[in-house]
Amino acid sequence: MNSQTLVREAYEIVRRLRDNGYAGYLVGGYVRDTLLNREVKDVDIATSALPEQVMAIFPHTVPTGIKHGTVTVVMLHHAYEVTTFRKESGYRDRRRPNRVEFIAELREDLERRDFTINAMAMDAEGKLIDPFGGQADLRDGILRCVGDAERRFDEDALRMMRCIRFAGEYELQVERQTWEALMANRGKLKHIAMERIRGELERMLEGSHPYQALLLLSQSGLLSYTKAETGLQFTTGQVVQREQVLSVIAKLDDAWNKWALLLLTLKISPSSASQALRRLTFSRKNQDGICRIASFHEWLSGELELLNPRMEAALSGGKAADSMNRELATVWKKGALLHTPDIVRRWLSIYALLTAEALAADTVKPEISMLIERLVQNGQAWLDEIQAATLKDLAIGGSDLLALGAKPGPWVGRLLAQLQAEVVLGSLNNDRDELLRRSQQWIEEMIRYDE
Repeated sequence: MNSQTLVREAYEIVRRLRDNGYAGYLVGGYVRDTLLNREVKDVDIATSALPEQVMAIFPHTVPTGIKHGTVTVVMLHHAYEVTTFRKESGYRDRRRPNRVEFIAELREDLERRDFTINAMAMDAEGKLIDPFGGQADLRDGILRCVGDAERRFDEDALRMMRCIRFAGEYELQVERQTWEALMANRGKLKHIAMERIRGELERMLEGSHPYQALLLLSQSGLLSYTKAETGLQFTTGQVVQREQVLSVIAKLDDAWNKWALLLLTLKISPSSASQALRRLTFSRKNQDGICRIASFHEWLSGELELLNPRMEAALSGGKAADSMNRELATVWKKGALLHTPDIVRRWLSIYALLTAEALAADTVKPEISMLIERLVQNGQAWLDEIQAATLKDLAIGGSDLLALGAKPGPWVGRLLAQLQAEVVLGSLNNDRDELLRRSQQWIEEMIRYDE
């Protein structure tokens, strides 16, 4: 996204509203991120114009939320949500207002927002409108509710999760009354749909400072008050003890890997992780992907524990070290065969970022941390050696086996899987003639056995 084009078009919308006799302002996250010199990713606009008036001014619009005053204005490069000034009342489900009233003044519109840092606006010339001290709070590193914090959290209980996210993302200290109101209203989080909770957790992990967000989350205890039990509760002591590992989440660029590292750090088993992710309404694909990384780690840890007794001899070098490397390579390739090379590569990208100290302190037993280090050093090269990462990569297929006299049936697939295993582990080359000869031997043995 070209942020300069994004902002230029947004200002064009504000000016066109003004030229047609209506007030228009850039609001919310745009203003906050501009003051912090952060990259702007989206721009929202507030206006005194009613939705039908906005639609009359701009030729390309979509009535995305007219009931709540929102029209999407489609410009040449981007689309923008333009919302009529409004005030809200009657939050019966602790999330959505029962009544929305369109108003003419910007201040009242800003007054209904959650935090002072999100209750600022800029006019068509870029002049800041900041009636609640959001700029000063940003400067002082404070996160504060607009007005009465108890009322803000009572109106929308999801704001408590947003409080944690914003404080973590922008490294802000939650103002005392805001924190006290959050702690007093935690029980209201049970009114919030789990997909909304998941959305906030995802944003925390995808943010710039996930460790800070997780630390605040542990201190708040919010995850003990969700509508469905997640099994993701963790103590402040656990988070502080694992700071070296949890800080790595910020360096990972893949959501599966971020979640996998969090679950592994919290010592959550793959089966419990699957249950937690399901309750958080993750898609089946994302559940499976994250849990497969955790499952591979669990399997690998068990295999490495079997090798560990010989590690001391291997440290002396020579033949013992060479033998250990061969055994590690075999384990690694077997893991790729059982869990797929993609999952193994994902695990590798995670553990390549962990220091030896972090390894020893957290996700693996200290005595096998050096084996992990060897895998990190050699793992990619060993993966590159694999000749048949999938059955499709084999130099022969099922039709070749049938041509050799194999009877149709499920055991043809099992025979192909066995061939792949021998190729991956180095017993066979992925050579058509060699595979055909080996297959012929097995088929003849099976025919004799049947006779």
